Amino acid sequence: KGPAHKVARKAPPPIPSAPPALMEAVDRERSFSRFCYQEFGQKVDPTLKGGVAMVVSVGSAGITGAKVASDTWSSNAGSGVNRCLDQKAATAWKLAPGAVKSGKYVVRMTFTGR
Repeated sequence: KGPAHKVARKAPPPIPSAPPALMEAVDRERSFSRFCYQEFGQKVDPTLKGGVAMVVSVGSAGITGAKVASDTWSSNAGSGVNRCLDQKAATAWKLAPGAVKSGKYVVRMTFTGR
């Protein structure tokens, strides 16, 4: 037998950064993400800082899903923040239907102990 051939798989295309209309929706509801950070992060670790990259799915009627894809937390307390964001982001962020083209986008958020 000859050498095994590897099947070349194309990497999925990179997910684009969130367009301005989506970032405006995230900024409008900053109090929700701050709540997750303070209640589930800082109460466990007052020095917690870092951030998340969330993959947000947008459909014709608005946001259909949002999940933390990666994070840069300074401690394990960030996992509680991630859970809160995963549970609440898709419903907290409101987009007008058609404001953003359907697809997946990356939303980056940074949190510091201010």
